[in-house]
Amino acid sequence: MNPLPPDIELRYQARRPWRTLAALLDSPWHVNFRIILYYIIKNSPALLFPIFAAEVIRIASAPESASPEWFAWICLIFLLCILQNPLSHYYFQLLTSGRVRSIERRLRSAVARQLQGLTMSYHTGSDPGRLQAKILRDVEDITQLANQLYNSCLETVISLAWVLLVSFGSDPVVGLFFLVLIPLMIGLSHFFRAQMRKRNRDYREGMEALNSGVAEMIELIPVTRAHGLEERALHQIEDRLGRVYEKGLKLDLVNGFFSSSSWVSMRTAHFAILVFTGWLAYTGRFSFEKVVLYNGLFVIVMMSLFGILNIFPMITRGFDAIRSLGEVLESTDLEQNQGKTTVERVEGGVEFRQVTFQYAEKQAAAVHEFSLDVRPGECIAFVGESGAGKSTVMNLALGFWRPQRGRILLDGRDMAELDMRTYRRFVAVVPQHTILFSGTLRENITYGLEGVDGVRVARAVEAANLSGFLAGLPEGLETRVGKNGLKLSGGQRQRVAIARALIRDPRLIILDEATSALDVISEKEVQTAIEAMARGRTTFIVAHRLSTIRMADRIVVMKGGRCVEAGTQEELFRPGTEFHRLKSLQA
Repeated sequence: MNPLPPDIELRYQARRPWRTLAALLDSPWHVNFRIILYYIIKNSPALLFPIFAAEVIRIASAPESASPEWFAWICLIFLLCILQNPLSHYYFQLLTSGRVRSIERRLRSAVARQLQGLTMSYHTGSDPGRLQAKILRDVEDITQLANQLYNSCLETVISLAWVLLVSFGSDPVVGLFFLVLIPLMIGLSHFFRAQMRKRNRDYREGMEALNSGVAEMIELIPVTRAHGLEERALHQIEDRLGRVYEKGLKLDLVNGFFSSSSWVSMRTAHFAILVFTGWLAYTGRFSFEKVVLYNGLFVIVMMSLFGILNIFPMITRGFDAIRSLGEVLESTDLEQNQGKTTVERVEGGVEFRQVTFQYAEKQAAAVHEFSLDVRPGECIAFVGESGAGKSTVMNLALGFWRPQRGRILLDGRDMAELDMRTYRRFVAVVPQHTILFSGTLRENITYGLEGVDGVRVARAVEAANLSGFLAGLPEGLETRVGKNGLKLSGGQRQRVAIARALIRDPRLIILDEATSALDVISEKEVQTAIEAMARGRTTFIVAHRLSTIRMADRIVVMKGGRCVEAGTQEELFRPGTEFHRLKSLQA
């Protein structure tokens, strides 16, 4: 397998589709030479047929002008040209398909690589359905365009060059006629270009919206069914389907009118060349077989240009896909880690110094002048009402967001100077909604790790309080969990997530509402696992249920993006404090 070039994003220019396409199709000269050579050889019967037909008619109309041997030779040569087509076509397809599939793989790899490097703010503001449509549908449109360029466009260039060469060599007047006629037919495409581009863009945007709507509908089926809103959900999808239908119909009408206009122009041009060459033969300028020759050459031109005009909608769609994909590949909203210090070891110390952060779409700061010094191995609980800034502080600690003012120090080093990708290898996050994939329990626990031995897995399973659950499964760790872990209960999913965190031996653990969606029994089992996981590690706990923070060394009370109180439970649980008020509300 050929290595993927890492610089495709750097060569991508959405505003210059032809240049981008040229960069994608860029190949060594000897590969391009072989592609052209194989195409000429495989297509030689079509290119030589007008000459062969004219020669046969010449011999038939004047038998004395050629010997039977010559007639047999030209028939044999033409037959051999036909018979070699499968072999030369195979090698042509081998080269072109390899290039097209390479473009498809490189583009999807580049988009995936770019998505991994984009900031969390980009992903928060992006619709996953639209991103999925780009990496699937847009890349497919571009690869189809590349495939057509290797076939129809290459055929047109070679055919036009061949026709002009033969016609000028035979009769410069006819060659000049071809030279004038061909640009007139090509100019037809420009008449429709703007309209087709607009219709393609509208249709693509409609499909992206539909893709997003369908994904949302499927995700919300449990909620829709629980509230009896099936008809409403169907109405919303039908509404989007109706808009896509209207946009698709308009696109089809423009494409259809373009194709019919192309057909009329081609047939009119064919009529003109037949009348022109017929008149020249009638006036004695050349013999009858020349009429057959030039009309045969024009059929080659017509079929080539008709192929180009027919794929013009695909060219427009492919260019629109290049522009659409540029929204991802040319985005500058990247997490900057290049040239920064690699983190080799983490103790777990975290210090916030007058940190302020504000979301772009919000009027007020989510976190305002927040300061906190956390010692390695300390367990800190963050409490407060919804919107107080707790989860934002967690995202700041992970480096997902960067503060507009203030500094965050990790083991005494400024976060802004560290390669956060290497730092996060020492961090584990257990969110409220656990994300599992449809593999086995072992694959979910060891996700992203290679060569993990059974002893290490067993220790993580034991510490996550999963042993009893696994003992009741016939296949144990090899049990498949289903899509998103649907075969497991909420508590079981959370304990799998804790085992996944523990097996990495993290130095910093972030628990974001990890037990808020669980029943009392499941919460107790998960809480036991959390206490085992947090032992000896720096731990941040975000909780609404104050019963889950009894293990915390200190409690930070957030309100309006500020730290209003900090201390132990005994220090904060006194009348008049914000913590006492929150505790009383849950009593």
